Amino acid sequence: MRRRFHLGSDTSGAAAAEMALILPLVLTMMFATFEGAWYLVCEHRVIKGVRDAARYAARL
Repeated sequence: MRRRFHLGSDTSGAAAAEMALILPLVLTMMFATFEGAWYLVCEHRVIKGVRDAARYAARL
């Protein structure tokens, strides 16, 4: 008796294939989120520093 292989019903390796397709997108989204948050933190520090410097200069 010969075993027939049907591509539509064979699910072995499906999870690995899906992971290989989704992983680059997920990593890109994570990297963009972390970098965007770091940009906002740095921008906040700069704005706060300029505001504090202006407040200090106004008191002199």
